[in-house]
Amino acid sequence: MPRFEEKYGGDTDTLAMSVAQKEYETLRHALFFREESCKQLYKDHVDAITGRKNSINGLLYKNDPTILAWNLINEPRCETWMPANSWCPDALSSWFKEMGDYVRSKDPNHLVSSGSEGFFGEGDARQGKNPRAWASQTGQNFVDDNRHMDFAVAHAWPDNWQIPNDQQGSFLRDWLASHLEAAESINMPLLFEEFGKKIDNPDDAAAIRQLRDPVFAASYDAVQKAVEENKPLLGSLYWKWAVPGMPKGEHYNSVLCAIVTRSVSDVLG
Repeated sequence: MPRFEEKYGGDTDTLAMSVAQKEYETLRHALFFREESCKQLYKDHVDAITGRKNSINGLLYKNDPTILAWNLINEPRCETWMPANSWCPDALSSWFKEMGDYVRSKDPNHLVSSGSEGFFGEGDARQGKNPRAWASQTGQNFVDDNRHMDFAVAHAWPDNWQIPNDQQGSFLRDWLASHLEAAESINMPLLFEEFGKKIDNPDDAAAIRQLRDPVFAASYDAVQKAVEENKPLLGSLYWKWAVPGMPKGEHYNSVLCAIVTRSVSDVLG
């Protein structure tokens, strides 16, 4: 489904904007979740995607068993640092419920999830687990946003969130633990849907060993601990696959397979 995070493929680049331009774009993003015309455009998009035919097996996506689930939107923003957007958290949670119900009406064969990072909203007792104060101003509220999904999701990007290298392992362990606790509070299984480690050069063996490997070790240690303690964890997925020889640039380098800890039917019942 759609992508919001602008640096890696979203629709704007706020880093190059003036204050006035950034305020305009922030309001424009927020209106996406409230304006009826925008909601209808999204529903039209859902119709097109779920009704598309897989060119390999000939099945419509809504009938295709190779699809596990739909993310409604990737890493949404309905930012509340602007007082004019104080309505954002309620609007975003309502949007998730409305669009989740709509996707299910068009495709009853697949699960639905939010696609958000899983930031805790203002006033949540777990707000202090967020990477920085700005995270509670994204409009996200992990508990409310996932309450009407089929499973909860969380992402972890400690480099993007400016967590120092020597603190990333402990942050990832705490981040996963806090989301498992929150998911249990709403009787929802959790998929640790995205995590990774940024290295500038995928050919740099020292960076892989010294920077990436400890982050992956901490992540999978936390996953293994959750499995051993019978926490409601569906699985973990790294992002993304990068190998020596790929173009240089900003890479989240991985050479490990995703681990699915148990079947969806087993967790969902």
